[in-house]
Amino acid sequence: MMLALVALLQSGGLPPTYSGRAGELRVEVPRFEGSVTVDGALDEPEWGRAARLTGFSEYAPVDGRPAEDSTEVLVWYSGGAIYFGIRAFEPHGSVHATLRIATRSPPTITSRSCSTLSTIIARRSCSA
Repeated sequence: MMLALVALLQSGGLPPTYSGRAGELRVEVPRFEGSVTVDGALDEPEWGRAARLTGFSEYAPVDGRPAEDSTEVLVWYSGGAIYFGIRAFEPHGSVHATLRIATRSPPTITSRSCSTLSTIIARRSCSA
């Protein structure tokens, strides 16, 4: 954790934070050449510089209501994968998780990749 803090201070600022409830839906995801251990710890320097997504809302029973429990999603990518780190906070403590989605080919400036993560059903769609 201390290494991530040192890297953050050396980078000259805080990582970008995007709030869904504030309408900040276009996210600039940073690219790093490092790799991490997918273990849920989120203690490598890349996580400290990743884009931070917050301000999630519920869709049921009332769409748009602020989520009862806060969640942060950290996201960044490398030459071979996109990484998601999830911090889900709830009254009994917090949960940390990591997710790595490997690409079949290196991303190019003309390719687009989209993923939908859902607790109900996992879907994946891509378009070029």
